[in-house]
Amino acid sequence: MSTRIFLSVAVTIFVTTLFYGVPKSLEAQEASTLALSGMVSAQDETKLEGVLVTARLDGAAHSVTVVSNEDGEYSFPRSHLQPGRYTLQVRAAGYDLETLIHRQAVFNCTDCEVEVESDRLTIIDLQLRKTADLAAQLTSLEWVMSAPGTPEQKDSLVRQVVNCGFCHTLERVMRTRYTAEQWVPVIKRMATYHPDFTGSVRIQKWAGYFSSDDMWWNVSVNDLADYLASINLSTSDTWTYPLKTLPRPKGDSTQMIVTVYDIPRQPSVIHDLDVDSKGNVWYGNTGHDYIGRLDPKTAMFTEYAAPNFSSPGASAFQFPGAPPVVGLMDVQVDPDDKVWGVIQGPKLARFDPETLTWDSFDISPGQSPGAFLAPFRQFRTVWTHSGLRVNVATGKVDVFNWQKDAPAGPHTGYVLDRDSQDNGYLTDYGRMGYEGSYIVRIEAETGEVKFYPTPTSEAFPRRGYIDSADRFWFSEFFGDKIGMFDTRTEEFKEFPVPHQYSAPYYARPDRNGDIWSSSNGSDRLFRLNPDTGEILEYLMPVYYDARKVVTDPSADRITVWLPNKNTSQLIRVEILE
Repeated sequence: MSTRIFLSVAVTIFVTTLFYGVPKSLEAQEASTLALSGMVSAQDETKLEGVLVTARLDGAAHSVTVVSNEDGEYSFPRSHLQPGRYTLQVRAAGYDLETLIHRQAVFNCTDCEVEVESDRLTIIDLQLRKTADLAAQLTSLEWVMSAPGTPEQKDSLVRQVVNCGFCHTLERVMRTRYTAEQWVPVIKRMATYHPDFTGSVRIQKWAGYFSSDDMWWNVSVNDLADYLASINLSTSDTWTYPLKTLPRPKGDSTQMIVTVYDIPRQPSVIHDLDVDSKGNVWYGNTGHDYIGRLDPKTAMFTEYAAPNFSSPGASAFQFPGAPPVVGLMDVQVDPDDKVWGVIQGPKLARFDPETLTWDSFDISPGQSPGAFLAPFRQFRTVWTHSGLRVNVATGKVDVFNWQKDAPAGPHTGYVLDRDSQDNGYLTDYGRMGYEGSYIVRIEAETGEVKFYPTPTSEAFPRRGYIDSADRFWFSEFFGDKIGMFDTRTEEFKEFPVPHQYSAPYYARPDRNGDIWSSSNGSDRLFRLNPDTGEILEYLMPVYYDARKVVTDPSADRITVWLPNKNTSQLIRVEILE
């Protein structure tokens, strides 16, 4: 696994109380509201907009990031930085931090430490230089943009190789020196890899899933090997094509504060999270028998042991020859702030934070609950993505065989939500990369099942959420769109994201009706205005693989949470409006 580093060493700067060069827009503000601010510039640009500036307190397990505005100014509010010594980092494609300027003093550095005081505003200007290693800064999407090749070749690159982004980005692939012949055994070996949900990777043979020559998407192993050898460093010390970058954030996309929290237990695989009515964040750590809670007010983590109901063959993610998978994958908080999940086995589980006790609900023999639960809303039933509905009061389990009369072809249900009548809606991506993408409706009263093909045939719909108007918003992972299915009119609408191969993974409305979606190809968070179709992109300070997007109902401003599988982190994004 490769780690992205966007900056930095250790030059200590002792900040005095004299303020020179204060940005004009800050002059009218009281120093009590801001802890740290300054200007960002470079030799070729006197004002750099869209530079992510990250501050991490010495010894802290979280960092805070802000973005420079159109005047090149960055500002950290005092509410987010306590007094102490901080290391500053930047993320700006094509640039590294070179000098730090305080008053007339100029410090050359790669890691820059500053002292934040309790009662005074610290003013530090940052000067950037052109990077000597642009390749180390590219996202997977930017690698796909840069690489030559036909649409079919790029599709194979994204669908077969980028899917391995659980462990690394395309940078690792592009830096290899494998010839086509050397790539063939590597590809065949990688086809049998699957995360074991403990933060490492081991070989898991998916018996009967792959042929010896064809991959998931009917891509020839030899063809893929030839293509990879043509775009890596097998024939040259440098890439034979120019490296391209996405534009830096601008305008409204700079108006955010991002806090990244490191999970105490490492390594971890944080697949899902949810937020309770008090703003606490609950998460499952797949592969470990516990659930975790983060209190953002104190940045404190607490772990609660979870029962292990696992048994061989019972898990939705059980692979031949592999030990039983443990831990919670999905986490859902109900209206009473109790935390639900699927213990990787035959049971649903509920945790009461007040009594610190667990309840479990048996599933019918031979029935797997799958891994994901529908949000609770006002109902006292629990829907699972395998087509089960559990009455919490009585324990009655309704089993809906939603594939019984399905159209011809493979079908794979991924996530389920419910409308205002408690009818279930599934995303069905068929078999990865083939035609056959549907939204599936399950009538709660009759069990009738209806399939609605998505307008984009190979959309590969992943995860979504039903809003208050019974519209099912979902991501199109390979379609590069945010989709909407109106459950009342049975009509679709699609909104293309700004860049092909962005790989949107989730779609979730906030309280204002905007739709949020993660981009696992570009390290960006999308915000869709469904009335205008406009999509804003918010660049994250870390390389991430976010499988879920959750909005915090208790926050004063729009606040979005993301679990980061790749780096064992929780990410909070606060929108400044």
